Amino acid sequence: MKFLTVKTGLDFNSVGKIQPVDYKKGEKDFDVWKIFSQEPLTQGQLNKFFKTHKNINVIDWLAYPQYHTKQRNDTFVLYKNLYHINAIEWAASAMEMSVIGAKNVALLAYKYWNNIKDAEKQTVKEEL
Repeated sequence: MKFLTVKTGLDFNSVGKIQPVDYKKGEKDFDVWKIFSQEPLTQGQLNKFFKTHKNINVIDWLAYPQYHTKQRNDTFVLYKNLYHINAIEWAASAMEMSVIGAKNVALLAYKYWNNIKDAEKQTVKEEL
C-alpha cells in the first residue's frame, strides 16, 4: 500500500507500508511504514498516522528538493534543438518522471525533425 502526493501544505509527500529488512520467519510481525516528508514529523503528526508506534528512524534522503528561483524550468524546449528532459520535475521527482520527460522530448524532436508546425507551442499537458 502506498500513497503519493505532490500537493503542498500536507505533512507528507508519500506514505508506504514496507517489509522489515531484518525480518526472520517465526518472529512477531511488526508493521513497518516509510513516510517521506519535507521536514521531520512531530509527535503530533505521527499520532495522526498511527495509534501506537515503537521505533522511529529519521533519514534525510533529500528526495524532494525545494527550489527557490525566479527562473522557470518547466519547458522542454530551451533553445532550437536543445531540450530539457527534466522539465516536469518541479511537480515530482522520480525516475518515472524522467521517463515521461524523455518521451516528451523524443516526441518534440520527432515533430521538429519532420517539420510538424507549432511543436514548441503545445503544452506539457498535451504532450503527456
